[in-house]
Amino acid sequence: MSSSPWEDLKTVLKHAEEAQAAGDRARAYAFYARATELDPNHLGAWLGRAATTSDLDDAITSWASARALAPDHAEAREQLDRHVTQKIQESTIEQVESLISLSRWLADVGQKSSAYVLVKRATELDDTNEQGWIWRAGLTDNPKEMISALNQVLALKPDNQQAQAGLEWALAFESGAPPSSPDAAEEASRLVEQGQAALQKGDKTQAHELFKHATELDAQNEQAWLWRGGTTADIDDALTCMEQALAINPENEPAREARAWLRVKKLRESAKAQAEVLPPTTRAPTVGMPTVSSADWRRNRGTILAIFIIVLLIVFLVFVLRMQG
Repeated sequence: MSSSPWEDLKTVLKHAEEAQAAGDRARAYAFYARATELDPNHLGAWLGRAATTSDLDDAITSWASARALAPDHAEAREQLDRHVTQKIQESTIEQVESLISLSRWLADVGQKSSAYVLVKRATELDDTNEQGWIWRAGLTDNPKEMISALNQVLALKPDNQQAQAGLEWALAFESGAPPSSPDAAEEASRLVEQGQAALQKGDKTQAHELFKHATELDAQNEQAWLWRGGTTADIDDALTCMEQALAINPENEPAREARAWLRVKKLRESAKAQAEVLPPTTRAPTVGMPTVSSADWRRNRGTILAIFIIVLLIVFLVFVLRMQG
């Protein structure tokens, strides 16, 4: 059975390049957008999409995706900075949620500095936005600013557990102080060992709860964050855990590699989500946009499974090294 040209990456890119050369930006964009859906790791597809889109937010995410794939790409870096600056200059209080959403997306693909300036602008426009302050706290490199942002969250919502836990960690990290209880560090270490034992028995849910409790007891326990991130089903939580582990020890290679793989997975999911909301007017006029086929699902499922296995292998290596030490 012959496949549709709309399913073949080379054909789609050929049509995109021809349309772009002919000056038909809308048609070129439709094909480039399809190409990023077919292969979220194709640099040329993201560059073409970024160059032909008429939407500022889409331009930002496309240039960011290109830069995530090629960190040293000069044009991607310059264009991302230019479009982020434009977004900041044009935004009003009505665009606060858009700023936060873009900031989260950029953070997920590793563009932390761009993510930070967007969420900073969001909190400047609306200082009552709880999520804006939480994300600003998570993206700043300044411990004092992190503490200030988390205090803003608690002023808006005193029972925000995420802000409470983050503030406790930030205060401990800034001062280098020991955990709140003299026995907390020792108990956290015991919980990590119990979590490892539960994981060996195949009880991932129980293991995750133990690792999570360990991080709550001792926010400076590097291994607790690493294991918690390796057992959660939530990508955002896993990324946060790896960031926490790296904040404690920037040389933690397993955490760095796991973060990289998680960002790739997030990039793929974001690309598919964008494709699902692509306006009908942007689709190519000569070929119909198909729904996701079973072959597409099997292909993506295999990629996700491979990423998950690699993350587990990294965590297992940490466990083996710990046992040998």
